[in-house]
Amino acid sequence: MTILFRQFFVVAGLTVREVVRQPVTMLVTTLGILLVGLLPLFSLYTLGESERMVRDSGLAVFLVSGLLLGAYAAGTTLAHELRGGTASGILSKPVNRALFFLGKAFGVGAVLVLFGAAMSMAVIMSARMAHPSFHFDGWAGVPLLAVPAAGCLLGGVLNYATRRSFPAAAFSGTVAAAAAAYVFVGFLDTQGGWTAFGGAYDLRLWPVTTLVGAAVLLLSAIALAISVRLDTLPTLFAVTLIFLLGLSSYYLFGRHADTHLIAGVLYAVIPDWQHFWVVDGLAGGGRVPWSYTCSVLSYAAACLVAVLALGIAAIRGVEVE
Repeated sequence: MTILFRQFFVVAGLTVREVVRQPVTMLVTTLGILLVGLLPLFSLYTLGESERMVRDSGLAVFLVSGLLLGAYAAGTTLAHELRGGTASGILSKPVNRALFFLGKAFGVGAVLVLFGAAMSMAVIMSARMAHPSFHFDGWAGVPLLAVPAAGCLLGGVLNYATRRSFPAAAFSGTVAAAAAAYVFVGFLDTQGGWTAFGGAYDLRLWPVTTLVGAAVLLLSAIALAISVRLDTLPTLFAVTLIFLLGLSSYYLFGRHADTHLIAGVLYAVIPDWQHFWVVDGLAGGGRVPWSYTCSVLSYAAACLVAVLALGIAAIRGVEVE
């Protein structure tokens, strides 16, 4: 059992290092944070709806960029290894395929958790910048917009000092810079004075960003399962199709689930992504209860177990080159 755990964490660790070394990981993270930080500048004249617009747009950027990163990570860490012969060197040793697949999934998930944390903090800081309307909160905006540059600068220093891969160092630096900016801005009010932590933040966003992050993790698991059989671009296309079908799941299948067998099966199999998009619950000062968040997380966990089981079944039958 100890050997199995050791093999699992070795595969997961190698996967993390492989994913963060990809320039795409750094680019998606830095550009995503930069775009979220720029959103308030385009919403200063929205007749009192700037906060809602920035909030919704920021979460959309989070979700779409997470989908792209998850699909790309799955393709580079699993599809290329299975078809390029790299995986055969690991599987020829006493590492079974199920453990190999689960280690890959854990590694990709760990990177996406860091990505999701950075994007969540960026969305919350960006929402603060847009409130109140017709006012740009520079005490939140400047630190947020400086995060990508600070992350790349820190990555350059680490690359020079430790010879560590620049994309990996820049990704780590960007996540660290986002956390530092979030903490620093949290102690400032909109006038730059010191205040209790989070006093100017809309902390109601944390349950919302948590569910978006869970959706990103589930999409990455689906991408990993599909990449057992398909390459990176077909995997991205397939995951995007599943995502779009899931957004309209109730309209397409749910209404007919009781009367049509095929519609019922499709409604049960395809995740309903509307469960994860709950930002509308914040309208009018409302809140998303943590009890609801936990119930959706349970639904996501059940879907995740099913997807990973399908991935394990798929990798058992694939021929490794």
